[in-house]
Formats: sequence, structure tokens, C-alpha cells
Amino acid sequence: METPSQQQKTRVEYFEDLLNRPAPELPPDISSADTDLPINCDRASKAEIKRAIGILKNGKAAGPDYIPAEAIKADTETAVNMLHDLFNKIWKDEIIPVEWKEGILIKLPKREI
Repeated sequence: METPSQQQKTRVEYFEDLLNRPAPELPPDISSADTDLPINCDRASKAEIKRAIGILKNGKAAGPDYIPAEAIKADTETAVNMLHDLFNKIWKDEIIPVEWKEGILIKLPKREI
């Protein structure tokens, strides 16, 4: 059985190997799509944000911000207004918070049945 530090070392080695591969000598020959996909690149509207909040699932673990879905849903209008302001600032400044680019791996133990 590996110790936690050995497990961490194993994961680091695995992801370094997986994510740090050299570029292929011959890039794949992939032609462009015939049509553009209908992707809306406009600013997020309050209605879109409200819809996204509405489909959040209750009872799930909070993310790195420690804000559970129930807290956001408790006062939807305030959450919509705050997120709308935040998203518009990000859109205008074209700077994504560094924290949003981080990937966090969490080891979850298997449930005993």
C-alpha cells in the first residue's frame, strides 16, 4: 500500500507524462468545418445566468469557493446581479481570474457497501 506522499508522487509523474508530450512531427490533416457552429459569444444576459442557477443541483459538494448551490439559490436575484457584474467585467477587461484556470484533484474514498 502506497503512502499518501508516494500516491502524490505517482500522480505527479503520471500527469507530467500525460500533459507534457512533444508535438507530433506530422500534424494531423484536419480540414475546416463547412459551417461555423452557432455559438453565442455575446455577453451573458441576466436571463442566461438565472437559467444556469436554476439548473444547479442541490446536495452537491461546494467547489473551491466553498459556496454550495443552495446558497446561490437562496437569493437568486442578488446572485444574478453579482454574477452579471462579474461576467461583464471579465468580458470587458478580457482577463479571466487565474483561479478559474486551476485544476484541483481530490481523492475520494470508495464507499463501503
